[in-house]
Amino acid sequence: STVEDVDRAKARKLAELDSVISVARGNLASVRTQQANLQSQAADQERSGKQVPDHLVAQIENAKAEQIGLEGDIKRYLEGRKQAEASFDSDRARLQTLLGNKQ
Repeated sequence: STVEDVDRAKARKLAELDSVISVARGNLASVRTQQANLQSQAADQERSGKQVPDHLVAQIENAKAEQIGLEGDIKRYLEGRKQAEASFDSDRARLQTLLGNKQ
């Protein structure tokens, strides 16, 4: 292995993690939009003097729960990215030491 191999592996892993984080953030934005639409529907029902249907209340609650789950996922992904970066940096420094700073 060379220092460049470690750098390439690090770049691949971080790009992979960034992609996962991006997808999760996109999902979160989608769920937030969905929840806003559902809450708007519920508000329309209330304004017209009708009771908000149970299924609509359940959908709003599910959207809230999904948001919380996605926020937790994103937090874990970001922490995993930070740990991966630190691990690669440590591996790189160790390899440099073993190679006698030739690279």
